Amino acid sequence: MKRVLYIICILFIVSCSNRKEAPRHSNEAIETTDLKQEDAAVLASAPISIENKEFAYQKLTSQKLQDYYDLLLLQNQHPEFQNEIKEQLQELSTHKILIAKSIQSIRIQNVQQLEDVIKISDSLQRIKFSYDISTGDSIKTDTITAIIKTNRLDLDGTEVIATKIKFTTN
Repeated sequence: MKRVLYIICILFIVSCSNRKEAPRHSNEAIETTDLKQEDAAVLASAPISIENKEFAYQKLTSQKLQDYYDLLLLQNQHPEFQNEIKEQLQELSTHKILIAKSIQSIRIQNVQQLEDVIKISDSLQRIKFSYDISTGDSIKTDTITAIIKTNRLDLDGTEVIATKIKFTTN
């Protein structure tokens, strides 16, 4: 009986020693950055081809436009959160879009890049997009210009690219 207990104890110790621990400093590095999750989308740190980068920008633009219109709906439906929503809207866009109070849902579709990327500086780019706004019974096409700001960050020795988008009128 003692032999069985010794074998079980040895197996238990060996199995516990094989378990990999997560790096303890990874959470601290993330907490020290001032980027919010909704402000940044992290792209792969490996070199990206131009086509993949433009597709990533198109997808990110689509997500942020949907977030913007969702915030507008939330602002219409819950005016008690006016101040908080207004701050978030200002972070996403320099202009104001008004929507009817009767609209219950908005879906952004068919986001397409209209022009080549215009490089303003090393970290700023401008891209013009067209998109469809679907409100259940109607579809409207609109255009918008996205200002894309990229920052290279070093997190635990790994270089990542943080991307932030702000929309402007054409």
